[in-house]
Amino acid sequence: MATELYVSLSEVSEALRSIDLQMQASNWFPDIIVGITKGGAVPVTMLSHMLGQKPVTKYLTVSECEDFVLGSYEGGWDGKSKVLFVDDILDSSKTINSISSKHTAVNPYIKYATLIENVEALIKVDYSGIKINRSTQPLWYQFFWE
Repeated sequence: MATELYVSLSEVSEALRSIDLQMQASNWFPDIIVGITKGGAVPVTMLSHMLGQKPVTKYLTVSECEDFVLGSYEGGWDGKSKVLFVDDILDSSKTINSISSKHTAVNPYIKYATLIENVEALIKVDYSGIKINRSTQPLWYQFFWE
């Protein structure tokens, strides 16, 4: 079993500040923020408060996120609003890939952010707070809300 590394409220806050700065630098701000449950629920709440512009915040499961980008989720994506999907960690890429595969073309309206991004992941996110390499850091990340 991998060694656990505790990720504190302070570390999560710092990672989210980094994501906020990256969005400012790219001059891209979401109209809707979606927390991919369960890992993205706390970070998306914190980020929505941090952004201050009061984007619409939703908490959706992976399958609901898939329906959201396809427009079949009630109150789903209109194809024009800027959407940011937020999760705790990008590791195997399975979660993000499941959602992004539903909109196959590069879409400037949909972006992804994770607190922690494995640089060896098959997919890259648009914004991340902490970059890791699972090959050299085989740790299990335990977030303060777990």
